[in-house]
Amino acid sequence: MYKIAAFTDLHLKDNESIGGIDELGRNLRTVDKVNYLNEVVKFAIDNHVDALFDLGDTFNDNSPSNRLRNIVSKIMLKALKNNIKVYILGGNHDTNDNVSFNMMSESNYNENLIFAKNTTINTNEGIQLKLISWGQDDCIEKMNTITPTILFGHLQIEGAHYDNERLAKGFIKPSLLSKFKKVYLGHFHKRQRNDIYTYIGALSKNNFGERDNPDGFLYLTLNTGVITEEFISINDRKFYQFEKEIYSEDDIYAHLDSLNIKDNVLKIVYKIPNDLTIHKRKIKEYAKSKNPFDVLIEYERDNEKIAVAIEKNLGYKETFDKYNQLNTTPKKYIEVGEGIIKEVFK
Repeated sequence: MYKIAAFTDLHLKDNESIGGIDELGRNLRTVDKVNYLNEVVKFAIDNHVDALFDLGDTFNDNSPSNRLRNIVSKIMLKALKNNIKVYILGGNHDTNDNVSFNMMSESNYNENLIFAKNTTINTNEGIQLKLISWGQDDCIEKMNTITPTILFGHLQIEGAHYDNERLAKGFIKPSLLSKFKKVYLGHFHKRQRNDIYTYIGALSKNNFGERDNPDGFLYLTLNTGVITEEFISINDRKFYQFEKEIYSEDDIYAHLDSLNIKDNVLKIVYKIPNDLTIHKRKIKEYAKSKNPFDVLIEYERDNEKIAVAIEKNLGYKETFDKYNQLNTTPKKYIEVGEGIIKEVFK
């Protein structure tokens, strides 16, 4: 039996926009992500996996701070000391041959840490594994798959979904993947699958656009040609984002009371009447008293929105004049906007 734990798209960085700073100067959201990585490694150790696959974008860029490298190094070292081989793929954010090798440069277990650019693994279970980093797409067409093969990669597949449900276009054709027994991928953060490939999804949320995504990692067992898969959930914080129309300040307090925002992340746009005066600082402090992990509250009035839609029977000049009757905008911005609308009407 050959066992694999695989995760992807952690996007570690020092300057997360969500979450405050703790007494040690660490960003709290970065601490979250480090804890989740620890969970994956602990699971791998407890379940005696043979290999831990990092399918790319461990870091948010290809020159992570020494502090983050050291943190990840110490976590991965736990797996290496338990005879687990660690395979790291380069993603589109962190592709750099030196990221993985230098990350463990002071370890005595380097031989079990592999930067998997285009790597083949024989599992001795009637199945071989191919690992492909970002930028190695050309390898796929040349691969010989006489032996049943599972592909792991950080790749963009035509027709896959972004978080906003927009379809990816102009990338690897799904038909090129039909030669593989299974395909497990990182890159798109939304977990999704079809008959040809599976995006396992980001280990945890990276922004509000991922608020509805399931969080977790993949656990595979291979046994004489049989593949068993399981998705292991990570209990990440909830991200609340929505708009709410209210008519009085009391409505805001009542709405905040209705939410379970303790330790979670909150982003609300309150639509308020033009004539309503509200105490923004008081409302923010009330929200913070609910002990959210982070909170962002915005307010929108009718007269603060662009209320004029482009009308088919108006030209660009008439449309812009109509907008300017209701809004006061500096001249230079008006000229820029007018130019854009002119191009649209062309």
